[in-house]
Amino acid sequence: MAFSYNNFNNIKRILAYDAVFFSLNFIFVILLGVIDHLSGYEISFSLFYLFPILIVAWHKAIFPASLFSVISAGIWLFADLSSGHIYSYYLIPIWNMLMRLAFYIIIVYFASRLKKDLLLEKKLSRTDILTELYNSRAFFETSSIELKRALRFNRPLSLAYIDVDNFKSVNDNFGHDTGDYLLQVLSKTLKDNLRGYDIIARLGGDEFIIMFPETDEHNVQLVINKLRQSLLEASQRITKFVTISIGVVTFIRMPLSIQEGIREADNVMYSAKKSGKNTVKYKIIK
Repeated sequence: MAFSYNNFNNIKRILAYDAVFFSLNFIFVILLGVIDHLSGYEISFSLFYLFPILIVAWHKAIFPASLFSVISAGIWLFADLSSGHIYSYYLIPIWNMLMRLAFYIIIVYFASRLKKDLLLEKKLSRTDILTELYNSRAFFETSSIELKRALRFNRPLSLAYIDVDNFKSVNDNFGHDTGDYLLQVLSKTLKDNLRGYDIIARLGGDEFIIMFPETDEHNVQLVINKLRQSLLEASQRITKFVTISIGVVTFIRMPLSIQEGIREADNVMYSAKKSGKNTVKYKIIK
């Protein structure tokens, strides 16, 4: 019930924000129309109508921005006609209005496309293309924030370093396409078996890192035991060559940096591999 109530409150906040956002931009367009009317037809304010249109296009989507384009063109036409501007032919102001509307729509399209491209570029800079998990850069940025939060509130956190045993043999025997597919399957298994606020990344090759915020040694063992079994089952459906080795470190005393924490988890993972692979090793730092 609490989850549904929070969702309802979030929807209410979003709707309230949208109402204020669109109202302010609409009022701005109306004020422009009034100024346009009072200044007469000799002074043009067409360019200023672009401001609310661009704001809506950038922060919302093409459809509401296109709607504002229609409203702006209509208000411009009304202001122009009501200012006493006399044309030689009655369709000329309609034509001018349509030309302005076409110009606004073109601007809306390119503004929306630019924002979409920038967001995609930002996502690609933080995402591993093959697995669609965080890359190392994004993991360092996000997990550093969680590390500072753990220090501030004196909460534990855990790091798990995952390595796919004998992964090279998959590429050698079945080809890189099979190896890539295996990594994609394992990545999906990770996402399906972890909480929404756990931070997962592919560090490169067949190595993954997970941060479990506010998770002590007992709770992380419950998660990891189930996770390792799920990863093993998923990988075995593709090939019997591979197994999973995991090194887990729970920090009661926080590392100085996230890089230091990863090194600790990496060392524990290598200890698991040296002890025969296909196992999990745990360490607590107090």
